[in-house]
Amino acid sequence: MPSSGDVEVAVPVASAPVQEAPPAPSRRIDPSVAPAIMSQTFEDASPECNDWAAAGATSIRSVPSHSGDYACKLCATGDQTSFSLARALGKSLEPGHYAFRAWIRTRPLAPSPNGVNVVLEAETNAGTVGATQTAAVADEWTRIDVALDLNDAASGIRARIEAPAGETDQPCILVDDVTVVQTSRDE
Repeated sequence: MPSSGDVEVAVPVASAPVQEAPPAPSRRIDPSVAPAIMSQTFEDASPECNDWAAAGATSIRSVPSHSGDYACKLCATGDQTSFSLARALGKSLEPGHYAFRAWIRTRPLAPSPNGVNVVLEAETNAGTVGATQTAAVADEWTRIDVALDLNDAASGIRARIEAPAGETDQPCILVDDVTVVQTSRDE
C-alpha cells in the first residue's frame, strides 16, 4: 500500500518495446529482510483487486488463496490477445537491485494459459529498463521471482503479470502475495 507521499500512476498494459536489463542470476527473495516498495495480499474487499489494473481481463478477489483468505482472480475477457494485472508507482528509486515476487496458479475448474510472464520495469533517464521471468501455470501455487538491476535512478516502477488470452476460451489465473522490494545484489 503506497504511503501518503507516493503517487499511483495508471499504466496501459500494451507498452512500447522495453530495453531489457542484463539477466540477473537467480536469487531467492526474502521480503522479510527488506521493506516492501509494493505489497499486496488481496484481502481487502475492493473492485479490481485492490487497485491493481486489469487489462483484457476482469479481476476480483477469489479463493483458493496462497495465504490469508483471498487471492486475485484474473480472467481474460477475450477482446485482446493477452490479459494482465499491473500496478505502477511514480516513486523515485535509487540505483540498486529490485525484486518482484508473485505466487501464481490455475483457477480450479477453469481454462488456464500455458504460461505467464512476470515483468518488472523502471523508468530511467535512459528510458525504460525491465526484466521478465516466464513460468508455466500449474494446479498448485508456484512462486515466480524476477530481479532488476538499476544502474541509474528511476522515476517510477511497474510490476505486471501477463498471459496470452488466445490459447483457451477465456483463461483464468489466480495471483496472490505480490511483493516488490529493494535488496542487496548478494541476496
